[in-house]
Amino acid sequence: MLLEEDPATLIHHTITNFNIQPDKAALSRINDSLSSLQQSRDLRFQEVENSLRKLSRQLNTLNAQHKETVESHDPARQAASIVELDTEKFRIAKAASELEIESERLEAELEALKARQAELDEQGLEGDELTRREREADDATILRLKIYRSLGIDVDTDEAGNYNKAIIRNRRKGDVHVVNIDPKFSRFFYANYFWQAMTWSWGLVFDTRPAPGSHAISSIQHQPEPDSKKLAAASKELVVASVTSDNTSWIQEQLSGWTPNVYIADAGVGAGDGENGASIISKLRLQSVSKAGYAPLRCSWVPGCPVELHPLNPIDEGPIVRKQTELAFATVFRTIFPGTEVPAEVGATCSSQFAATREQVMLRPKTDYERIRKWLMETELPDDISGRIMEYMWHIIMQKKPVYCPPAGECYCFTFGLCGLKCTAARCEKQYILPTYAAVPDGWPEKGGGKDGWPTPGWNT
Repeated sequence: MLLEEDPATLIHHTITNFNIQPDKAALSRINDSLSSLQQSRDLRFQEVENSLRKLSRQLNTLNAQHKETVESHDPARQAASIVELDTEKFRIAKAASELEIESERLEAELEALKARQAELDEQGLEGDELTRREREADDATILRLKIYRSLGIDVDTDEAGNYNKAIIRNRRKGDVHVVNIDPKFSRFFYANYFWQAMTWSWGLVFDTRPAPGSHAISSIQHQPEPDSKKLAAASKELVVASVTSDNTSWIQEQLSGWTPNVYIADAGVGAGDGENGASIISKLRLQSVSKAGYAPLRCSWVPGCPVELHPLNPIDEGPIVRKQTELAFATVFRTIFPGTEVPAEVGATCSSQFAATREQVMLRPKTDYERIRKWLMETELPDDISGRIMEYMWHIIMQKKPVYCPPAGECYCFTFGLCGLKCTAARCEKQYILPTYAAVPDGWPEKGGGKDGWPTPGWNT
């Protein structure tokens, strides 16, 4: 048995057979690993310290930049910059909208030109039968001159052969009207001017009621003289804008034969000088209005004539309200008169002062007036712009040409019976002066005046 052996022998054998070398090797490896881990930890700790110092420097830099930014911030300048950017945004949006509209118009024009080209291609170089007959007729210039002369218009040329003067004769009345042709006005303007001069001199008016199955086919006819008895019995309605503080009793006192229709527009212009307005209305020749259907109550061309607006080609001239009106006119015209071509030029005597017959007003359907009223109620345009658009829209609504500027002398004679005045095409002496400011002097015209463009009493005698 083991316990029976000598202890000394057992101890000797144990000492002899005990091997500690593997344990010593294991301890040595552990010690090496601990040393490597310590070195790796020291390196990692050093890297973290370096990164922390770097981040600390970045933090200090950013704090300094933030402090500088906060100190340099100007709220007022930022707000102004935002407003400027918003304005630019709206301007670009408006330009884009206008370009889109113009693109649609040009596309439609292109399609029409393509159709015309196809038609001409079918006709060939010689054209159709009608074209050949026209080519075989008189020279175009001679034919035009013959037409002019048949209408009572003689055209004179200067030494260079340019047409510089037109003489309009009214053989029935024995009148002669000389017009100097200025190249700064368009052919459209002069054609319209000549026509108006003839219609006002001869008592011709347009019958704009469309014939059955047609669209806006116009004829020209001599209107019969209105029956004076029927005219005297006809109702006479007077439409006047007023403000609450205005005294409109002058209508009943001085124009008892008229039915007043006074509407309150406290944000606008009031009824103004009652005595002056009554004087104008009392001179109105109702027979002339009945014959023409529509007559402006202002005969002087300034402002508004010969051309006030160029809707298709706006120009950067005149007061800002005129330029803004011109920019918006084409869009509004398409809204009010859908499907109608926007005129290149618009002109009429200002201020929306006119006389019209019931028949002339009713030439347009009720839906047209409802559409106009709807636009006025819903438009986002400022009042001074929408009002000015209507100012130069009324004569078109009343079926007149876009440029409607009767010669001043013919207008005063035809509308008010003031004949034999000394006039140019645009104005007559001692009839109207455009003041510098619109505010009427106290007591004018009996007293006051002499400044701000207002004439002194007796200026027109």
